[in-house]
Amino acid sequence: MKTLSKLIAVILFISAIVTSLISCDRDYDEKEVLTAAESLIKKSDILEDIIFGKGFDKHIDGTSAYQPAVEEDVKRYREALGESFKTVDELKAVLSKVYTVGYKNDILSGVLSGDMNFYTRYYQDGDNIMVYTNFDVKKKDEIEYHYETLKVSDVNDQKITVSIEVTVTRTEGKDQKSQRKEIFIDMLEEIDGWKLDTPTYAVYNENEQSYKDLENELNKR
Repeated sequence: MKTLSKLIAVILFISAIVTSLISCDRDYDEKEVLTAAESLIKKSDILEDIIFGKGFDKHIDGTSAYQPAVEEDVKRYREALGESFKTVDELKAVLSKVYTVGYKNDILSGVLSGDMNFYTRYYQDGDNIMVYTNFDVKKKDEIEYHYETLKVSDVNDQKITVSIEVTVTRTEGKDQKSQRKEIFIDMLEEIDGWKLDTPTYAVYNENEQSYKDLENELNKR
């Protein structure tokens, strides 16, 4: 009986050590993480423009809520991304290379898949990507990423957070206003590599409350 008690105590002790080790900050290759982060942020900047920003230009013909995307515009985005997508499903596959499963599904539920309370922005009709003409553009500010400032700011056993300084420019008529700020981006390592788990955009901080309101709207998960 004493032997069994000692065995149980040893097992519990080893289990506690293993749990402690698992909960500690993970080991990682900083150069690998920062290289992956820069590549992913560059692709995310373009994808966010497609999903939340200007997006694909469309032919305006009649009063239909959806119009075919202009192929030259889709081609321009393909070249910028270095991806050969021609359909909405192929565009979704590109998102899977950049974003975690969880964050990608958030985007799909609100913009590419649609639901009863929200028109999907894009859908496929034969060979055409169809564009919702009344989409409320959310990403309106221009963002310049200063990649020389990219660094790891936090590490734990599930995610790594990187920070980067950006210049955000808002254009209103002939007026332009810019500000420099630091943003934080979460990354998770999935089975096929590093992925982004948060947006990479930033907005011009006209005043603190409107900034928070917009950030909260864009960050709804």
